[in-house]
Amino acid sequence: MNNQNYIISEDSSSFVNLEDIISNIIIDMKYYSSYNFVGEKIDGYLDNCALLTSYAASYLNDACNHFLKDGYKIKVLDAYRPYKALLHFKRWVNSDDNKMKDMFYKDLSKKELIEKDYISLLSSHTRGSTVDITLVDIKTNEEIDMGCNFDNFGDIAHYYYKNLTKKQLDNRKYLRNVMEKYNFMPLNNEWWHFTLNNEPYKNTYFNFPVEKLR
Repeated sequence: MNNQNYIISEDSSSFVNLEDIISNIIIDMKYYSSYNFVGEKIDGYLDNCALLTSYAASYLNDACNHFLKDGYKIKVLDAYRPYKALLHFKRWVNSDDNKMKDMFYKDLSKKELIEKDYISLLSSHTRGSTVDITLVDIKTNEEIDMGCNFDNFGDIAHYYYKNLTKKQLDNRKYLRNVMEKYNFMPLNNEWWHFTLNNEPYKNTYFNFPVEKLR
């Protein structure tokens, strides 16, 4: 993204804690941990909590109710991402650190991660209405099989990648169809990534930390 007409804001007043809005939600923020493509906790992630604008959260709640009726609950892998986290990613891209390469970007260089838009230095997550999710089967309490893990930067993560089992393809299609029904736009190269179509802050990138809002 090359939007030059944007602002940076520290105002969290329009955001909510997803766990306060949505029942049966699982929060597993990957950038709060060290098991991610960088290999360390990312700047700005102070709690294992998920934040979105209240507007986006209301739509996600509707989608979650649909999933629950079908026997699934959502696991949130990332939601609002502060601008300072993007700066952390930028520093990492320009470093010699490749310790997580085999787990997350085996066939790509760091430069290609930017060129192919796996890492964006103006991420939609930072506007507060994008969420990364997978689904957990309520009966087994296990994630359903999506064919690859979150932040697997390669063709296998693309929605239209076909060298998967029928069940894996069906699971991706189901997740995508339900999210689209509730006004979330998918990203073709990441099966887990969804942005609210009518997001309220299209030109605002927020920079307050990810921590539980009081």
